[in-house]
Amino acid sequence: MMIVLLGAGFWSVSAVTDTYLGFVEAEIDNSGGADGINGSWSVEVSPDGRHVYVVGSIGDAVAVFARDTADQGKLTFLQAYFDGSGGVDGLNKATDVAISPDNMNVYVTGRDDDALAVFTRDTVSGMLTFEEQHRDGAGGVDGLDGAYAVTVSPDNKNVYVTGENDSAVTVFARSLISGTLTFMEVHKDGVGGVTGLGVTREIVVSPDGAFVYVVNGANTAGDGAVVTFSRDTTTGALTFVEAVMDDAFGTTPALSGASSVAISGDGRYLYVASRIDDAVTVFRRDPDTGRLFFVQQLEATIGGTASISSLNGATALDITPDDKTVIVGSDLTDTLHVFVRNPTTGLLFLVETHVDNMAGVDGLEYIKAVNVSPDGDNCVRGRFCR
Repeated sequence: MMIVLLGAGFWSVSAVTDTYLGFVEAEIDNSGGADGINGSWSVEVSPDGRHVYVVGSIGDAVAVFARDTADQGKLTFLQAYFDGSGGVDGLNKATDVAISPDNMNVYVTGRDDDALAVFTRDTVSGMLTFEEQHRDGAGGVDGLDGAYAVTVSPDNKNVYVTGENDSAVTVFARSLISGTLTFMEVHKDGVGGVTGLGVTREIVVSPDGAFVYVVNGANTAGDGAVVTFSRDTTTGALTFVEAVMDDAFGTTPALSGASSVAISGDGRYLYVASRIDDAVTVFRRDPDTGRLFFVQQLEATIGGTASISSLNGATALDITPDDKTVIVGSDLTDTLHVFVRNPTTGLLFLVETHVDNMAGVDGLEYIKAVNVSPDGDNCVRGRFCR
């Protein structure tokens, strides 16, 4: 049996062909010992599969859970680290968490601190030690105003952060020994030929490390986008390639309110969830140039390639490591959707939908993030508690 884990609830993927997800349990802030996940906005499973890290935007915190791979991936709360406590800084309105592929570091964005917090990670216990913070305007750092999302390159050499208010992508060089960071450069909308950044949201690096993609979550029709940068695999520096913009007339691509992005493991396709357009858009990637080409659009409104009413508020997605399944969360309908993916064409086909407080399901309210564990046995989702 395969397990899927969600930030406020756990799911299992059954071997039965007509059932993909099955509810297991829920973790709630200040219940059963859990702490620091109030307003859980983002969640990440460590590359070694042993721990789960959740950021609480209301609690200004990052929480650590142990993950039992022998018992359906169930979690045990270990510790929470709060902004301004025990020397920790930079977590005010925490919105995203990333773990380095070498398992050594955890990075958290503090949206209201305009900062990125750096932790070292004990690979055995999963516990964190605060190392440093990088704040917009301090020590030459730029582009972190409204720091929103963070990711680490597959080669562990760089950390990339989006600044929502700066309409920017900031590049850091990462020490392979300590995981500490050095500011390198910033790319801002309208500067040096860069376009389409607007309200920068999530960011992802292609599996080969050659390209970086950023989604622009602007709510105005025609302003949402996916922006492509080529990446120097030696230095990590970025060069603008193109911006694929939302179609202002409600046709393709539907990128208004783009909020989440993922690339298939084979690097051939890119998937975007757009909260305002209530849609999931599929692009084919050119592996040499990084450019994107429209393939499919699934949306809640009648008249699209497909009409899926429960996609209203599509806000988060991830792909299973075997590249066979795409999981999408919608925060306006409190639903989790399972799509089977054609590995050749990249096309998606809806096979299952789960709704909060139905059929024994709990913890799907206000979904903000979905993350699949590296072993494919778990999927983690975060929610914003209002």
